[in-house]
Amino acid sequence: MMLARQYYRLSKLADDKMSLVLAMLKDMTRRIEALENKTALKRGLSLLNTEF
Repeated sequence: MMLARQYYRLSKLADDKMSLVLAMLKDMTRRIEALENKTALKRGLSLLNTEF
């Protein structure tokens, strides 16, 4: 019985850590996309201001 409880705790801890990693990855992806959009916008604006 004690072994099953330890396995459950370890399994739950691993699941919690994986959930945390996935949440961090999702947040980082969102932040990178926002930065890419800002960079693309700035690059587009600088191209508009360039004289040919």
